[in-house]
Amino acid sequence: MPARIALAVVVAVLAGVWTSLSIMWGWVTFAAFVSWACFFAAGGGGKGLQTTLITNFSGVVWGFLIIQFSNVITSSAGLESTVALGVALGIVAGVMCLVSKAAILSYVPGVFLGTATYFGTGLNFTGSAVGLIVGALLGYVSAKGSELLTAKPKVQAESNRNVAGQP
Repeated sequence: MPARIALAVVVAVLAGVWTSLSIMWGWVTFAAFVSWACFFAAGGGGKGLQTTLITNFSGVVWGFLIIQFSNVITSSAGLESTVALGVALGIVAGVMCLVSKAAILSYVPGVFLGTATYFGTGLNFTGSAVGLIVGALLGYVSAKGSELLTAKPKVQAESNRNVAGQP
C-alpha cells in the first residue's frame, strides 16, 4: 500500500475513534489534533514524540503562569484585568522564546501551541494536558501504523530482488 494511503487510513480510523471517545468521556477533543499536528511538524518518530510532549506540556504550564502573573499585576498595579493579561502575556511570551536556547524547549511552535490550547480550553489545565498527551501518542501510533501497512514482507522483498536479478 502506498505510504500516503496507509497514513490516510490509519489517521482516519484513529481520528474517528478519538473524536467519539473524547466526546463521550468529556475530554478536550481539539487538543489532541493540535499535538498530533505538532508531532508531524516536529519530525515524527521518537524524537518528534518527545519534542511534542515536552514543549506542548511546557506551553500549558506557561499559560497557567501567565494567568497567575496577570492576577498579580491586576492586584498590585491596579490595572484592568485585560490590560494586565496583555502585559503578562507579552512578558512571558518573550521568556518562552528566550528559554528556547535550551535544546529541550527549542521547538517554540510546540510551546506556543500548548499555551494556545490552555487558553482555548478556558484555562483547563488537566483537559489541555491530557488532550495534548493523547494527540502526541496518536501521532506516534499513526506513523507506526502507516509504516506497518507499507512495509513489504521480508520474503516478498527478497523474491522481488531475485526476480530482478539482484543478489
